[in-house]
Amino acid sequence: MIIPLLTLIIYLAMVFVPYIMVYKENFKKFEKYYDDFKLVIALFFTSLYIFMLLPNFGLKINMNYFMIPVMAILFYYIGHIIPKFKRNYFIGIRTPWTLASENVWDKTHKNSAWLFKIGGLFFILAAIFNEYFLWIILFYFAFIIIYILVYSYTEYTKEGIEDGKASQKGKAKKRK
Repeated sequence: MIIPLLTLIIYLAMVFVPYIMVYKENFKKFEKYYDDFKLVIALFFTSLYIFMLLPNFGLKINMNYFMIPVMAILFYYIGHIIPKFKRNYFIGIRTPWTLASENVWDKTHKNSAWLFKIGGLFFILAAIFNEYFLWIILFYFAFIIIYILVYSYTEYTKEGIEDGKASQKGKAKKRK
């Protein structure tokens, strides 16, 4: 009963989150995608629970045959919807730099979408090399995290430098 309870708690939390969001105007811009995402997550946990119950009915199921394709689809789906998320504190890539700048948020999400789509292929690759499955997945997760952190920081730094130059020019004009 833990999985259904966990699914319910996650779903209810995702229903409640929009009411306490800081950037409510941004949420309205991606609300449809958020609703779809809630459904996908609920379906993922429900199907996981069903596959966990099948051995109780005498069916021998290798969970890899379920988890690998479902995770591949989930990662691809996340890659598809992530560019549509607008800046908020609850869903998306929330680094200090993406939260500080709408522009960095948009660039990071658009640029990182392909990583999640390719993530689906890494799950399939990991399934082919079954004995290295865990290492391939861990390597890819580490790569995604490092790439996103470096990319968002770099974009934020570029934006900060441009703002700094603009403000220096503005100060020079005021002096004249």
